[in-house]
Amino acid sequence: MDVEQYGGDPGADAEHTGRPQDQVRAEQPPGTGVQRQVPRRPRPGPPHLPPGRRRQHDEREEVFLAVSARHPLGDRTALDLADPGDLDAVTGTPWACCPPGAEPYEALVQTLRARGAEPDVRYLFADHLSQLTLVERGLAVCLTPATARRAAPPGVRFLPFRPALRRDIRAAWLTRGEGPPVRACLAALADAAERVPVRAG
Repeated sequence: MDVEQYGGDPGADAEHTGRPQDQVRAEQPPGTGVQRQVPRRPRPGPPHLPPGRRRQHDEREEVFLAVSARHPLGDRTALDLADPGDLDAVTGTPWACCPPGAEPYEALVQTLRARGAEPDVRYLFADHLSQLTLVERGLAVCLTPATARRAAPPGVRFLPFRPALRRDIRAAWLTRGEGPPVRACLAALADAAERVPVRAG
């Protein structure tokens, strides 16, 4: 059974209506007084599903910026990447992230590049706990999905983005192998989503 994760852009609409005004967004390059129309990037979707498999869309969960309580952003309640000050703050600090090619890494890079910025990714770990350990020590910041917040060591704060940054979780499995183990995994995913913290901090 595979669990697929798809990152979202905090600047993307919750629902894309397809109307002409939803196809472009206004962007003003730094240091200019001119706005330009930039096509919206389509919301990432699941790849083609081969025959003999089933997929279930389980949950959409919020993604937070994890920072040390001692970090300059540690006293903030939320971040807006459309705000130049907030954007400078997150690009001017070291990042911990999953390795290149993984969905979290690509989501981070694409989200900041869409705003003309580049993350300073210095630490690569595939698991959230290792990333959060670096955050707690004040060495980096990282993106953390809601379901991973319970693993955080003391001294880590989680700041929501405004608009929210979210990811989708979808589970796929072979139809011929559908049975108690698959149903147990789906139930565990649903249970984890129900028990996630809902507030920053």
